[in-house]
Amino acid sequence: MSAAEPTSIVIPQVSVNEDVVTVSSLAVKAGTQVSVGDIVFSVSTSKADMDVDTQVGGYFWPVVQVGDQVRVGAIAAYLTETPDKPATLAKPEPVGAAPRATHKAVELAKKLGVDLGAIDQRGIIRESDIEAFAARQTAKPAARLKPSAPAPETRAAVAGRIDPEFLASIRRPGSGFAQLASDLKVMLYRKHGAVIDQNVTFEPGAVIYAEAIEIGDGCQFGSNTVIYAETLRMGVGCLIGHDNDIMCRRIQFGDMLFLVNRVLIGQGGAFNDEAELIVGHSCLISSDCLVNTASQVRIGDRSCLSPRVSIFTHSHWQNVLDGYHANFAPVSIGNDVWITGNCIVTPGAIMEDGSQALASSVVSGHVPERTIVSGVPAKPVGKVRGGLPFETKDQLMRGIWHEVERAARQAGLDPADAVYAANRPDAGTKASVQVAFGPRPAGYEGTHFDLDAYQVVGPNTRMADEVRNVLRKHGIRFEPHHWRYRADVGRFNA
Repeated sequence: MSAAEPTSIVIPQVSVNEDVVTVSSLAVKAGTQVSVGDIVFSVSTSKADMDVDTQVGGYFWPVVQVGDQVRVGAIAAYLTETPDKPATLAKPEPVGAAPRATHKAVELAKKLGVDLGAIDQRGIIRESDIEAFAARQTAKPAARLKPSAPAPETRAAVAGRIDPEFLASIRRPGSGFAQLASDLKVMLYRKHGAVIDQNVTFEPGAVIYAEAIEIGDGCQFGSNTVIYAETLRMGVGCLIGHDNDIMCRRIQFGDMLFLVNRVLIGQGGAFNDEAELIVGHSCLISSDCLVNTASQVRIGDRSCLSPRVSIFTHSHWQNVLDGYHANFAPVSIGNDVWITGNCIVTPGAIMEDGSQALASSVVSGHVPERTIVSGVPAKPVGKVRGGLPFETKDQLMRGIWHEVERAARQAGLDPADAVYAANRPDAGTKASVQVAFGPRPAGYEGTHFDLDAYQVVGPNTRMADEVRNVLRKHGIRFEPHHWRYRADVGRFNA
């Protein structure tokens, strides 16, 4: 392939008996660099849908638009070796009006009883449009829950009150609701009042029994995960693993929570008025953790519970009239806290921002910010100094950059396509990804990672994924925290 002779991508044969397809989506923008195997557009016929990927890498230049009806074998796009747009882009001849909906959307409309003619929309109708239309037609107006006690200011109102009769019906033994297909569960939850965004999935056995449900885009619930709550509120991109048993009166998860497998939340006092679990953005709760919520448990942003951590908000069993103690108190864990494997956190514990508990410690009382504790009971063993000079940060980054180059090569990418520019961001670099201490310089159109502000801006590319994942291995995380999330392929904790 050369700049003078671009490679063409043609319309594939989707169905044996159909030689015309409709372009249902463009996955990347014109001029975007793509790699082998990247999906670049999708097509639809009356019988099937298909994603089309690239067989070679290059810069993508489509000549079709969403909604175009094109013959099989016609050129749909070109790939060039350089980012320069080809001088001429021959468009295929149109062959008639585009159909109203993709094949999958037609099938879903039949399943849900939706009349396609009733959807007033320009362009092609997709599955998400059918689901949204069905939800608008059947959902009841959202109502604010009436708490049993005055709510403190920190308690956010939760939309999505569930029809009590529906909730009672799915909780009956033998209802079979938990085993329904994911799209059917989502449709029924929405129909009966839940506020659920797009791309939410439930594996077999996953079910939520809550009086109010609000779930953000892209959340996933693994098999046999069961959640009991009065109110459940979740941000975007949360991954809830399998075999989790979650019971708490009020639950609020921020964006990008990774709650892995066999996590037990609740136990004694799980429906006390004080029972509340609040987790911030970009947190990890590892497998086999236990979080007791007889009182409030609050976890800040970017904090991690390693495997088999136990958090308790009560300590009681024996009779207080015989001289024993019954202790109930909330637990507060700040931002950027790491509680390592097999630790126990006792009622009333406070761990301030940046603190750390070493493995198998018993944490009680107050742990100051950036303090490392260890032992039974846990005592301070170190303090993490901050405010590193640029020279130290630069030395650390140069060591990390060898890992970035190795990861790029292993992914089949050119290591030279990403650069570390220290404290001199370069608008003239030809690399598609730049990492530097400082903002993206004017004129640079690639993906830029700012190590001062911890911000990332620019196109979503495979090279950017590799860079970000290596940096995250070293605890270097960027906002927005859900940027390019779905391309991780589960490597968030690599």
